[in-house]
Amino acid sequence: MRRASLFLSSMILLASACTVQEVGEEAGGAEQGFEADTASDENSSSGSSDSAGTGESTDSADGPGSSSGTGESSDSGGPSESFCVHQCSTDADCTVMGMDFDYSCVDSMCTAEASGCATDQECVEFLSGWTQGTACTAGGGECEAAMQVCLPIEGAGHCAVAPNEFIDCEGIGLDSIPMTDIEGNAVIVCGRENAACHPDDYCFLPCQGDTDCPSEAYPSCNVGTGLCECSTDAGCQTLGSPQSSACNAGICGCSSDGDCVAGGAGDLCQPSGSCGCTGDAACVDVQSSFDGGVVECVPF
Repeated sequence: MRRASLFLSSMILLASACTVQEVGEEAGGAEQGFEADTASDENSSSGSSDSAGTGESTDSADGPGSSSGTGESSDSGGPSESFCVHQCSTDADCTVMGMDFDYSCVDSMCTAEASGCATDQECVEFLSGWTQGTACTAGGGECEAAMQVCLPIEGAGHCAVAPNEFIDCEGIGLDSIPMTDIEGNAVIVCGRENAACHPDDYCFLPCQGDTDCPSEAYPSCNVGTGLCECSTDAGCQTLGSPQSSACNAGICGCSSDGDCVAGGAGDLCQPSGSCGCTGDAACVDVQSSFDGGVVECVPF
């Protein structure tokens, strides 16, 4: 489980050479600091990737999984798929454009300190922007100039937008949410009331109907999962990414090994519709936004 978690964290800033698809936003996925921009996560509406192995490419258009696997079978406890993944040696490899975003090199993967969510309330606070609000204290008046209120969030005070004579929550696309301020008073603040913690431990805004899914690629709301899904290959092709040109069980992905090669995302279309790799040579065109390290073919 830890290796899978590190895999997702390291993949956050790994991007293919072609057009970026912000899956978390378009498919109702996580709204976090960085969107997942990877050779494989372009094929996942939940921001996660199937676990995985190596296999020889046969480049068939018959559909995902057209390769003849040579990797160790998952039935025997070994990896079943491999992906192009950024690998680091030191923390210095994990900066982005010279800036430190608190990524550390852990088990050869750049890993964020944040461990994910555990409750829906955490996500309401995060996606409402309250955790990024100006620091405030009881009776300190730090929020008054902006006509905001001070909320106790994660053990500290943070200013949050509140409705007033100039601002209406619904008018700015947010919900009116009853809360208790840092002094114990009942208040109304603006936020995202339906924010939730996904079973894979990331925050997202569940869709409640197709109207919540404006993307041409992901126009259909799966109310069971709260994720927007694709419905046709034609819709996926509006993304302009060969590796995301086929609709596979609600997720835009590849349909042949050739899609992965054309998109610079590897050389093997996995059964899941995610682009994988047969060796490091398949990852030479996969780009990473991290300043250092290399992108290699890693089994999961």
